[in-house]
Parts: sequence; C-alpha cells; structure tokens
Amino acid sequence: MEKYIPLLRRTGLFDGISDNEIISLLRCLDARVRTYNRGEYVIHEGDVLSSMFILLSGTVHIQRDDYWGRHNIISKIAPGEVFGEAYTGDEVMLSDAVATEDASVMSLSTRGILFPCSSSCAFHGILIRNLYSLLASRNRNLVRKIGYLSKPTIREKVLSYLSDEAKRAGTGSFTIPFSREQLASYLSVDRSALSRELSKLKAEGIIDFRKDRFTIITTVQDE
Repeated sequence: MEKYIPLLRRTGLFDGISDNEIISLLRCLDARVRTYNRGEYVIHEGDVLSSMFILLSGTVHIQRDDYWGRHNIISKIAPGEVFGEAYTGDEVMLSDAVATEDASVMSLSTRGILFPCSSSCAFHGILIRNLYSLLASRNRNLVRKIGYLSKPTIREKVLSYLSDEAKRAGTGSFTIPFSREQLASYLSVDRSALSRELSKLKAEGIIDFRKDRFTIITTVQDE
C-alpha cells in the first residue's frame, strides 16, 4: 500500500497524518484495491454501501440513469478523489459509479471510520475531521451544479458553468473535464442544442474553444 501514499495525500482525507500513520489506518480500515474495466460499474444505484472509495487511476462518473437508459452525470471523479463518502453507515446508494476508462479503486471500511479500534489513535480523529471537510466540499459542488441547472436557458447554464471553471483555473483559458456529450449530460441539456449554443457564443466573440479547451474572450453584457 506504500506506493499509493503520494496519491492518497491528494485526497485531503489524510491531511495532517504521517506516512506511517496512513499505513496503520489503511490496515485498520481494511483497505483493498480492485481494478475495473471501462464501462464496468463500481457501484450500482440501490447498493448498500459499507465502504467509501478513492480513485487511484482512470476516471469514474457518478451518474443516474432514467428508465430509458439516459445518463445524467452528477460528477466526474479523477485520480486522488474520494466518492461514496456520503453513504456511511450502510446507506443505500442513490446513483451509479461507472468506470469511463480502465480504473483502479481503493475501498475503505466506513465502519472502521465511524467506530475506531480500541487503541483510538489520535490520527483517527484527524481522519474524521478531514472526512467532514470533504463532505462539506462535496455539498458545495452540488449547490454549484444546482445553480447551473436552475438557469432558464442553455446559454445561461453554459456561461455560468464556464465562469466557474475559469474562476477555478484562475485564468480565462482552461480545460474542462467533459466531452460535449458528457457536458450536455452534466448540464441536463440536449447535446445538439448545446453544440449550437456554443457555436453562437463563439461566433459572437464571447468564447473560443477547441475540443475541451475553452477561452473566455469578452464580458457578457446583461440584456
């Protein structure tokens, strides 16, 4: 497990915990690593979870499928990110987690987090505080997405999303983590309508883009 420590530190879950303490925690939390092929489900909606997960490699989408098999992407998980952490205490998963490319995933027992071992290590308390911070961050991201979806037009959804991505990158030129189809799913809009709106924004000189690379050129004027 030692080889995963540099990546595990990127999760924020182990902030303030030494490498040796991380190894001890991984044993305490019954850490296990499993690989998934592209298209394979890591978690199914309705699964009862007793673990939370850290993506070690590849990509995973958290998504919900409707009766007709259409996907609604809730979030994209990148290596070093945690998922399933909101379903502690044997909770039922309300969405799917799907590997969108070959992926390696580490599972950690949530029971081991909620009910520390008899030694009650000081760093276990740090782990719980870090988990709370991750949950708070996840909630903020969901609120941000609700903000996109609440916009009345596709143009406003797109501009709101791109504005936040630019702020996150700290520059007007940035790369988004979605393909066109995935972005349409994430914003809950029709893919063709999204492409038309992006083309209009580009023609109007508001944005420029090439594949997943975007540049915000001018400030949008209120109508």
